[in-house]
Amino acid sequence: MLKEVVGVRFPKDYRINYCNPGELILKKGDLCVVRIDGVEDIANVIEHPRILKEDEVIKANSIVIRKATEEDKKTIDDNKEKEEFSKKVFLEKVKKHNLPMKFVDVHLSLDRTKYTFYFSADEKIDFKALVKELAGVLSSRIELYQIRLMDEMRLFGGISWCGREFCCSKFLTSPKSVSLKMAKEQNLNLSFSKMTGICGKFMCCLAFEYEFYKTFREKMPKEETTYKTQEGIGVIEEVSPIRSSIKVRLEDDRIIEVPIKV
Repeated sequence: MLKEVVGVRFPKDYRINYCNPGELILKKGDLCVVRIDGVEDIANVIEHPRILKEDEVIKANSIVIRKATEEDKKTIDDNKEKEEFSKKVFLEKVKKHNLPMKFVDVHLSLDRTKYTFYFSADEKIDFKALVKELAGVLSSRIELYQIRLMDEMRLFGGISWCGREFCCSKFLTSPKSVSLKMAKEQNLNLSFSKMTGICGKFMCCLAFEYEFYKTFREKMPKEETTYKTQEGIGVIEEVSPIRSSIKVRLEDDRIIEVPIKV
């Protein structure tokens, strides 16, 4: 079954959520109010309306109820004070229960019915008692999410080794799984320190051109195979997709570079 949806991103959430736009005409960059799981919250439109299969839709029960008004924007600003208060309550309760948790961030929904707390920890935490006490003090629905360092980087952003903002927080909506194989396919330096980001995982950018290199290599001669050149027969030592060439070691031990058309 096909659905017309618009891609939105909620505060503190790097995922794309596809929502029913209703009768609204929305475009990328619009700020809107979405009702999801009975809660109204602010969201930013990051994809124009389009048609998707039902199994591709995340949170299909969500609907855009209006474009954000000036009053909505004022509520967002007012909520910051409430979020700061909730942070203090959270830290007090964590200390009281002696829980090994590090506060990361908090978000109060636009309608002020739900607080979402993000925390990090080195182990799995039983926070049932904490949730109960937070709900009692804040008089709202409470959700807690234990996140990894990678998620923390996505939430707050920052500058990577290349001098640019983290790809995962700047523009990647669905970061792909990255492996060592991708680096090998691109003839990159296999030093672990040069392939990992601030989060300690393989850098997202390793996946950007992987398909190009993979497709190119499938059409190129293979390394360590015999290859006939105008200067004689040799063995292929290196395949360079970026230069569209191969390096061949000839029988007299000379290494020559040969352009390849694919």
